[in-house]
Amino acid sequence: MTQYIRFARGWEGIQYHLPPFPSAENAFLPSIALVSLSQGSGPAADPVVRPGERLREGQLIARGTSPNSSHVHAPIPGVLEEFRVVSLPDGTRGKVAVIRLGGSFDILGRRAESIPWQNTPDSEVLRVLEDKAVLNTFETCVPLAASLRSARKSGGGSLVVRLFDDDPTIALDGWASRERLGEVLEGASIVAKAMDAASVYLVHDEREWKGPGSAELGALFPKRDVAAVRATHRYPAGRRKQILAVLPRARKSEHATVLIDAITSLSAYEAVVRNQPILSRYVAVSGNAIASERILRVRVGTPIGDVFEECGGFTSRPTRIVSNGLLAGMALHDLDTPVTKYMKSLHVLDADACPHYEVRECAHCGRCLHVCPERLDPMLLTAAVEREQFSPTVAKALSLCQQCGCCAVVCPSRIPIPLIIREARSRSSGGNA
Repeated sequence: MTQYIRFARGWEGIQYHLPPFPSAENAFLPSIALVSLSQGSGPAADPVVRPGERLREGQLIARGTSPNSSHVHAPIPGVLEEFRVVSLPDGTRGKVAVIRLGGSFDILGRRAESIPWQNTPDSEVLRVLEDKAVLNTFETCVPLAASLRSARKSGGGSLVVRLFDDDPTIALDGWASRERLGEVLEGASIVAKAMDAASVYLVHDEREWKGPGSAELGALFPKRDVAAVRATHRYPAGRRKQILAVLPRARKSEHATVLIDAITSLSAYEAVVRNQPILSRYVAVSGNAIASERILRVRVGTPIGDVFEECGGFTSRPTRIVSNGLLAGMALHDLDTPVTKYMKSLHVLDADACPHYEVRECAHCGRCLHVCPERLDPMLLTAAVEREQFSPTVAKALSLCQQCGCCAVVCPSRIPIPLIIREARSRSSGGNA
């Protein structure tokens, strides 16, 4: 099915293919799992196991070193063979634990638990979210518990749940909000309890709210103000700035606002209700070079090459493999790149969908300037970065960039403007951007 994305500024947009994703399937277990010790944007976790040790499914193998660092669990039982440095889906290289599958399972195949959490103390719910290593993938991937603790200290905060995809080509949050809405909303109620939210906003992109009515929502979110709010229909609509802009005016000034996506809410549900650490991710696999377009539940650490085999392999030679969306995603070049907790989608494109191209000199056409939602001048920014002229004005513009990818999509010279800005921002912040 062909969809059309209209940009927030200008008259340009793009068409993209959206396959039907009616249900998700469990992927085969990997024979070798490459489990990244850097599952979020914070520092890598410290290993608490050594090569040669036998690991249980769900066992803690690395402990977070700061509030912005997440614990890491073994997604499969087996033997820890070694620690190795490999390419990761965010374009960096990082240390992974190499686990060879073997032994019995402690979670898989057993009857799923259903923990009655409603009368559990808020602090205990928060502890479970931290111990089970739930990450918030709303924008940058960060431990959810850290932001919830900060919101609790401020008091009277708001929880905002985005029920659609920031990048529409990903299609995963939208799928979860349609096919698993009950679990997504219960997960949101769990998060609201953990942060003691005063209000909850369910932000959707439909013409009309198709979820539960006000009475059902009131029962699901007791003692909290809850409302469904429609987002803008132009891209980018799912970034923090655009989401806050559609909330009621009285709530825009709140400091204790936590924004999550549907997948984060689903992870919170599985951690608290199912009492399971986050060992797997839902990944939407699509593109004209893959045999079967599917949503798979994949164990963390599974090489993407194994994911593609699960989908029937390539039907033609891929020219691009893109993780986390065609608009703002990252091109991958190694089939051993592991699935991480921040991976949502994989697009596999051949020469018909993505012909080979060369980056050329800027033509000064101004199209990037016309589509930028922040009204920045990407031409001047990239020129300043190339000359390493990081003036206060340039630094401020770099920080305002939303990494939405609109400029790169319309650029006839195919200049990777968001990547240039991302790397420049990372250099200027010491690698913490």
